Amino acid sequence: DEPGESATFYGESLRPVAHFTSIRGWLNDPCGLVYMDGVWHLSYQHNRFGRDWGNISWGHVVSRDLAHWEELDDVLLPDDMGAMFSGYSIVDKNNTLGVTRGSHDTIVAYYTAAGLYNYASISEPFTTCLAYSTDGGFTYQKWENNPVIGELAVENRDPHVVWSPEDNCWVMVLFYAGNTFGLLTSTDLVNWQERSRIDIPNSWECPDLMRMQVKETGEWLWVLMGVHNTYYVGRLSGGVFTPITELQKQDYGELLYASHTFANAPGGRFVQIGCQGGSVFPMLAFDQMMAFPKELSLHTSAKGYSLHAEPVEEIVNLYGSNVQTFTDKQISAEEKVTSSGVAFHVKASINLAETTASKFGFVIDGVNITYMPANGYIGVTGSNMRHAVNANNIVPKDGILDLEIILDTGMVEVFANDGEFSSTVFCLSPNRDKSLTTTADGGVVKYESLSVAELTPYWN
Repeated sequence: DEPGESATFYGESLRPVAHFTSIRGWLNDPCGLVYMDGVWHLSYQHNRFGRDWGNISWGHVVSRDLAHWEELDDVLLPDDMGAMFSGYSIVDKNNTLGVTRGSHDTIVAYYTAAGLYNYASISEPFTTCLAYSTDGGFTYQKWENNPVIGELAVENRDPHVVWSPEDNCWVMVLFYAGNTFGLLTSTDLVNWQERSRIDIPNSWECPDLMRMQVKETGEWLWVLMGVHNTYYVGRLSGGVFTPITELQKQDYGELLYASHTFANAPGGRFVQIGCQGGSVFPMLAFDQMMAFPKELSLHTSAKGYSLHAEPVEEIVNLYGSNVQTFTDKQISAEEKVTSSGVAFHVKASINLAETTASKFGFVIDGVNITYMPANGYIGVTGSNMRHAVNANNIVPKDGILDLEIILDTGMVEVFANDGEFSSTVFCLSPNRDKSLTTTADGGVVKYESLSVAELTPYWN
């Protein structure tokens, strides 16, 4: 029950500083993300008994500022119906379920009871169940009449539920098999009817469905996303999703996995968290990590409709005293900016009209971030990275290129052009002291502003 190495927790040389990792055990898919009464609740697939996948419960971590996180006890445990596979939460503001007590609206969590993957339920199928919380999301009670949806396909899983004001009902997206997802509707949160099916190529679990307003036009559209952060923009009517775009990539990296947005976020925000796909931290008591929370927005341009993703502004809550800022800075060769710290947040605004360099960027802890103004190319490469990333035609409208970088042990995240480009990549280096160097080839680079902030631990 108590690991022998507990005295070293939060002191491990390779534990990330700004990205959440479980105190111990395996971590992956975010589940049940919901905001309630000033608290951001993040659950996740958790094995608290080992650093590999298995014994799946819903872990539970909370934040009041989207930057610092406190890990609580696992909130949903395996039972005789199955292990607690992924799902999603909603807020029952109208007390449709009829269980609200006290001053809190009821939170309803839909989850997958994975029969095959728990010793007590080895002969049971995969079903969709619900649990509810009447204390603001800190404890849950499982519905006495579970499951609410029986087996529709072998290992169907990962229900995502959202309210559709156009149809005045709840809509669920549920993974079936292959790349096929079912869309179901309900008016009472318990009885569900399938309305349609849709394929998302190369996506076999963990969907997200968002109703978003286009920033430039004000129109309301829907975004359907798969496990690898590929998505369609489209319309939803009668439980039928009709794409109006080709399949697009929201994150250019290969490692951001099973991203979900928080239900009930204040101000209509779309705050997204995904996890690091694949084993990351060898020989430690924990494995895998969460990406830093991102703010999503839907845009339209000559390229069509697209999602943008930027780090949430609350990242400043992790700033330490080591913050360097520069204005009207010109460079024409490599120049070291900082050489101390474990994790950094870098923000830069580059005036392309006054930049003559054919390419420029940053080198930080062996990672190269490069931009070429001629074709809007951006690349993220490095010898200690698992995957290189690149994109073309990232061209700002106003001639000012915005770049943001979050570097931490195990992960580097790069954002450009107000989030038009975002990339999450694995970068594990034993070097705890990072250095940031600006680069310029064939001319000068004009920085309207440049800031480098050292990030302090999320566990405070």
